[in-house]
Amino acid sequence: KPAQPDHRTRTVTDAEIAAMQAQLGHQPGAPVRSMSQAVAVAMLLALATGMRDGELCSLTWTHVHADHVVLPITKNGKRRDVPLTPEARALIELARGFDDVLVLGLSAQTLDALFRRARQRAGLDGFTFHDLRHTHATLLLQAGVPAKVVSERLGHATVAFTMQVYAHVIPGMQADAAAAFGNLVF
Repeated sequence: KPAQPDHRTRTVTDAEIAAMQAQLGHQPGAPVRSMSQAVAVAMLLALATGMRDGELCSLTWTHVHADHVVLPITKNGKRRDVPLTPEARALIELARGFDDVLVLGLSAQTLDALFRRARQRAGLDGFTFHDLRHTHATLLLQAGVPAKVVSERLGHATVAFTMQVYAHVIPGMQADAAAAFGNLVF
């Protein structure tokens, strides 16, 4: 069996997100009126939900509900419900009226091209759109959210896969677990 490829471990910083949002013309609370602004909202939704670019680009208004979105078919071929925070739901609402069918009105190719162009114009390098999903998962694991919950949010087929991809987060969590146990027992 061939060796598994190493997974990217890059997370995106607050400063990088802010620079990209500015480059894409996003104003917090302002409705989406351009493709660049739709990319900015897509970035924030990927960060807030862990959704893949293809999932965001294929999301239709019929699959948006008050507290979650439904992804009828995901990368692993299964349906997934993605819970939304009030902030994520508000981001989705910023796109209302931009496209009648698709929430963001973007193809995955357009999202990728505009993302890369904005990243270059912002003078940034070394991260991809998918790294926003990695950032979401890494922050959840670092906050102590159980790996099973993170795995379900990401739509991974197994928790083992999630643990393999995010093994780099675990060493720091071991010390936290030891300290927590010490506080419980001693």
